[in-house]
Amino acid sequence: MKLFLLSLLALSTFAFTQPATPQAVPPLPSASSSDTDYRQAEKAYREFLEAQEERQKVERLTRGGITLELSFLSQGDTILEQARANYEAGDYFATEQRAKAAEALYEATLELADFDRRPDDDDLEDANEELARAEAELEYYRSADTTVQELIGQARSLLTNPLHAEAAEEVSKAALYLIAAERGF
Repeated sequence: MKLFLLSLLALSTFAFTQPATPQAVPPLPSASSSDTDYRQAEKAYREFLEAQEERQKVERLTRGGITLELSFLSQGDTILEQARANYEAGDYFATEQRAKAAEALYEATLELADFDRRPDDDDLEDANEELARAEAELEYYRSADTTVQELIGQARSLLTNPLHAEAAEEVSKAALYLIAAERGF
């Protein structure tokens, strides 16, 4: 009986610590709408599905018992949910950019779980360049999105460890995608 209760407690704790998987994106609009709208919707739809696939990779790892950095996972889930809302509202560009941002955060989560990583000067240089670009765009476009500012801070923090350079690059990319979604181009 004790073993059963402990197992039940462990399962419920695991369930409450795992972020919820975002809902599926609505179906594509009919092809009878303008070709441009349909192409934009299709591209946004594809990006959303790619982000969900990346999310499923992360989910499989957590089910396999691998401990992951869950902050990027929950941020990605929130952003993917915003992408779904943008899609439903017909804002396909914002959908595409937010889905790319969520995917980048899921990839950052996977990068942090890569235990065989060796420091690479090119990775560190690429990450620094991506972070500098994100900081410059944040300043130039004066983004009011606090998530963007948080992501840039997290990327900067990740760069203190050369082993996390690729994750920092992905987090910086996510910030750039969110800036693009906010500005609309």
